[in-house]
Amino acid sequence: MRRPVEETIREAGINGLLKLGCTVHKLTKGNKPDMMFIKNVNHSNIGSSVRIIKETDDSTYIAKINPDGSYSQDDFTIVLATDLHIDRDKELVNKTVGMLVQHLEAVKPDLLILTGDIIVTDHQQIDSVQFAQLLEEMGIYWAFVFGNHEAREEKEFHKYFMLKNMAKFEHCLTKFGPSDLFGYGNFFINIMNGPHSLLKSFAFFDSGRDIYERYLDEYGLTKDYVNSYDFIKTNQINWYVNKIKSLKDEYGEDVKSMLFMHIPVPEYAEPMDFDENAQPIPAGKPNEKGELLYGEMHEAVGCSRYNSGLFDAAKEAGAEAFFAGHDHINDYDVLYKGVRLIYVQMGGYEIYSMDKFDLPESEWMQGATVMKIHNDGSFDLTRRYNRDML
Repeated sequence: MRRPVEETIREAGINGLLKLGCTVHKLTKGNKPDMMFIKNVNHSNIGSSVRIIKETDDSTYIAKINPDGSYSQDDFTIVLATDLHIDRDKELVNKTVGMLVQHLEAVKPDLLILTGDIIVTDHQQIDSVQFAQLLEEMGIYWAFVFGNHEAREEKEFHKYFMLKNMAKFEHCLTKFGPSDLFGYGNFFINIMNGPHSLLKSFAFFDSGRDIYERYLDEYGLTKDYVNSYDFIKTNQINWYVNKIKSLKDEYGEDVKSMLFMHIPVPEYAEPMDFDENAQPIPAGKPNEKGELLYGEMHEAVGCSRYNSGLFDAAKEAGAEAFFAGHDHINDYDVLYKGVRLIYVQMGGYEIYSMDKFDLPESEWMQGATVMKIHNDGSFDLTRRYNRDML
């Protein structure tokens, strides 16, 4: 059985960390990261009326608070971003981060949610910290989950340190989550609109990277599943279901949840049509299984080949929506079996797949998704495009 990385780090002590530092120095040939987008991207403090009401090991309860200390009944506004793919091209990094900042300054959200593949540079530890510092200087609350390009093994050093360093920042709401669950970053954010009233419950999952051979026996899979896209594990599903049950016991049966992860669940593909070559029908034409609310499908859904049952469990628990990234040129919102399956608008300029389109930049699809949750629990989604800020 593999030892938890926290235990390994603790026992390694300062000498072990010094050796690790020497190894990193050798691997990078002593080069220092020089992106410094926090200095190169203009950003301002937009502040926040959100306050943390209480915290547990895997949950944070937040609310908008009026100047007089009462709970606000105004809309709760969220900017969602994904697949920024902050990588090696300084100009494109600054453009990507700068566009996100402009969306945040225009919307002034109560919360920013990032659904993975954000920092994928050669110097992830340093660049993740400066990205966190930039958001802190803007004064907004934010949360993230790991994507498949940030995550390799589910419990490894670089992933642990990325989360540890980013979670130290005051406005970061991401938590490690229970240590017995798969991965890092399984946690809840619960939005309150009264001292005993829960407006919405958000569940966040580490969706991993690839299926490894050690999963095969536990899930009854054959070897041809190895190295295909990962899936949400049984212990994560049980944790989610039990947390929702606990919230309903405390706040009533009308508690509604939304789920956030990087790799979409297989159901994203169910209501969409493919042609005889297994390619998406142009403009993402839905089949009779779903209702397309907006958007288009331009690539096959990059989900796991194995369906671990999260969608069915979430539907049974009263979930309203799933939010995912990963598939850069899919941007649809489809209602399937009463649950909305939503792609967050991708924002990166160093991503693959965009070369599929021979379009001028004035027609590119990078941007962000904005969600407004009304005081009655209903919500609206709109898409903001970077092209509109050129």
